[in-house]
Amino acid sequence: LLGEMHGNLAAITAVIGSLGQEDARGAAEAARSRGMSSYGDRDPNRPATLSGKLPPAWKPMAVSLRRGFDDLAASIDAHEPAAKSLARISQLMAICNACHADFRLAVQPQK
Repeated sequence: LLGEMHGNLAAITAVIGSLGQEDARGAAEAARSRGMSSYGDRDPNRPATLSGKLPPAWKPMAVSLRRGFDDLAASIDAHEPAAKSLARISQLMAICNACHADFRLAVQPQK
């Protein structure tokens, strides 16, 4: 999960940086990299047993975030103004903040 979170932040950073450089192609690619095509069990780096350990309320937030990345990529591809794309990024960050407010990772002792 930490790897997924780091990937999300790296993508958001890349989108913002690319938009600042007027590189719409790079921004869209960065957003698309964190969309639904890389979510959950489709991620080869994610342990197969992880999904069953996550709380049920977590999944809708994660799906919303990944769909938001897909929507952001599509909007950038459709030549949406950078200001609107930045507003979309703010919405994605709000999902991240809500998730961090609701959930905590805890290490469980090995048996």
